[in-house]
Amino acid sequence: MTSDARDTLLHVSGCGCAACSMDIDRRVMADPSGVTGTAGARVVASLDEMADYLRVGYWGNSGIRHNLGATGNDPNNGVLHYNLSGTGGALAYSGVNDADGVSAARAELIRDAFDVYSAVLGIRFVETTSTDAGLVDFFFTDNASGAYAGSVRYGDGSIYYSYVNVAASWSGATSTYDDYTLQTIFHEIGHALGLGHQGNYNGSGGYSTSAQFQNDSWQATMMSYFSQSENTEVAASYALLQTPMAVDWIALDDIYGRYGYGTANAFTGDTVYGFNTTISAEESRIWNAYATYAGRTASTIVDAGGIDTVDFSGYRADQRIDLTVQTGGQTSQNASNIGGRIGNLTLAVGTVIENAIGGAGNDILIGNGADNRLVGNGGNDVFYGRGGNDVFDGGAGFDQVVYDIAFSAFSFRLLEGAIEVVGEAVGEGIDRVLDTIESIRFSDIAYGFSDLVAMIGSAGTTGGSSGGTGGAGTVTPTPAPTTQPAVTPTVNPAPTPAPTPAPAPAPTPAPTPVAPPPTPDTTPKFKVVVDGTERVVPASAYTGPVAGIDWQHLGSGAAREEIFGTGQADFINGLAGDDVIFGGKGNDILDAGVGSGFLGGEEGIDTFFVDARGGQVAWSTITDFIPGSEQVTIWGFRPGISRIFWENRAGAAGYEGATVFIDIDGSSQSDRSGVDVAVTFTGHSVGSLGPSFELDGLLWFRPGIS
Repeated sequence: MTSDARDTLLHVSGCGCAACSMDIDRRVMADPSGVTGTAGARVVASLDEMADYLRVGYWGNSGIRHNLGATGNDPNNGVLHYNLSGTGGALAYSGVNDADGVSAARAELIRDAFDVYSAVLGIRFVETTSTDAGLVDFFFTDNASGAYAGSVRYGDGSIYYSYVNVAASWSGATSTYDDYTLQTIFHEIGHALGLGHQGNYNGSGGYSTSAQFQNDSWQATMMSYFSQSENTEVAASYALLQTPMAVDWIALDDIYGRYGYGTANAFTGDTVYGFNTTISAEESRIWNAYATYAGRTASTIVDAGGIDTVDFSGYRADQRIDLTVQTGGQTSQNASNIGGRIGNLTLAVGTVIENAIGGAGNDILIGNGADNRLVGNGGNDVFYGRGGNDVFDGGAGFDQVVYDIAFSAFSFRLLEGAIEVVGEAVGEGIDRVLDTIESIRFSDIAYGFSDLVAMIGSAGTTGGSSGGTGGAGTVTPTPAPTTQPAVTPTVNPAPTPAPTPAPAPAPTPAPTPVAPPPTPDTTPKFKVVVDGTERVVPASAYTGPVAGIDWQHLGSGAAREEIFGTGQADFINGLAGDDVIFGGKGNDILDAGVGSGFLGGEEGIDTFFVDARGGQVAWSTITDFIPGSEQVTIWGFRPGISRIFWENRAGAAGYEGATVFIDIDGSSQSDRSGVDVAVTFTGHSVGSLGPSFELDGLLWFRPGIS
């Protein structure tokens, strides 16, 4: 092709400060569903729809891409070349000119970013010092201000070459894996590979004024301008990105999968991510060092095959490790909480991770439909299998396996050092619960491991059949007695915490200073319902002696009151009356006061108080008690005088469980006729709760701690 002919076919397009002035053909575009993106009409899009916008919606045409095939305009046959050492003069068509390229530290960061792209997509990215635009596909410069990318392309969208500038002073001149420079490099390479922004913004913009998609944030895509904390719809900690995110990988797979260079090439062997990784520094230094940065940054794992493991054994924080397989039709992601942050690990669409290893904290491990091995290690851990033939290994601490199905749907068999739980008929497979697990909880009852072993042994079980008919291998729970507790809840919404805004780093790029948004009222709120009337009450700072509690609320003393926490660490005391209290997120202290109470700690490790000193019969229910982690104190107990009676299953319909009945003055000798207070532990059996401690003036339960 002659130079004159090429001139008529090539166009310049770009993103960011200097380049945006050359992108003269772009107009306001609509999103793929046909809803024009404006601040007043944000739509909730699926991951696939968001990826379509990155790929074609932003550009307003069929998109742009490098030709990885063997024919057509600028064919590259799966190999793309990049130059870090200088342009050798002004580049044709774009005029980009940098005599010496980027610094040594930035060059290393760019190489590491390309290694991540290569490990997932299978494209060979080759460094060269050539300045021939016919060979070089990416030129990197640092002598202009800001950060931006642009492309010189043919009329069919094929890219002749791309250029990326990240100023030498960008983000304080840093060049590490946990700063904004790495995220910027991933973002600009994303443009150079054909991705647009996640909305119709370029150079500046805020979520409240510029977002077209309600779920537009770094949580989903590196091409967003909005951090996890700026987008108030996202339940995730502020975290800089260490990899492209789920929506980015969908879009890149859509663009380059046609050539055979898509996410199907990602880590096809048996791979360990995190601690004890099997990924070498030669393959990817970023993934090789992931254990060091996983608790500081946000990442997406893309994996196409093998038996794979995420290993977060080196962290002491409470973690949530969620292996749920993601689909493109989802509008939100099943994110994991790693190393002390919330929502900072996601899985790419279709990625199947078989195994997970927790750390020293109180972890929640959630499996998927594959055969999972879930290991808790230290702490008091909770396991959910979610199908497949799973193995649960609690390690140290008081650990619990949870099935969201009734006990009668399963059959059981004793193995050496384990219980086999058979639930094939209800989609749970054949699981092995090792003797490092202390409790097995079903939707209607919970048993201690040793209790269930004894029950299976007494049934003479050697093999089981699923179903709850009482046949061989089946254990059937004792029917619940008829009881009438004093308080049941009317509602149980998930309280929404008021987010604390974090300063967002400069968008990519930021040609002019952008005024920060006005500071919102960040005081957390309690929701209180009395006699059907709901009101929002600003939280007061906690004034008590317990470390780690942020806010407090004291009830009004009304006959019936419902109180919902702030989503942080709260102290809530219902005072007089029959109260419903839900803590929400955070490690809360919930005190029913005198009278009956219905207490739900929800997320976090919570502490519960029940007061038997009010001179009235009170019945309290604790809906989600975690043995070994949480504790209950019953005020008014008199050692040597008060009497205790247990029933394995009592309480309100739907909230039955092990129930302790306490006669404070000792007047009842053999039945419940003189009982002053009762506390039901929903879903638990007596055997799963463990010991209690009689102290002067109170009875203290710390089940699982002897």
